[in-house]
Amino acid sequence: MSRLTHLAGFAQLRVAPVKGGKDPAAFVYTVRVPEGFSETNYQFVKWAVGDFNRLGKTAGAAA
Repeated sequence: MSRLTHLAGFAQLRVAPVKGGKDPAAFVYTVRVPEGFSETNYQFVKWAVGDFNRLGKTAGAAA
């Protein structure tokens, strides 16, 4: 549980394939909000993951 507490300030993201989709596969991206999950887009997920990775690299450089 300490890992979950450590990451509490970051968005929780989920991705799922759209059922019955055609090639190429389509995906639904969601982000956790207080009311549950809300759909978002790939650009937001790409930004959030990039931001998380950037913060990890700067923290690793400081250690």
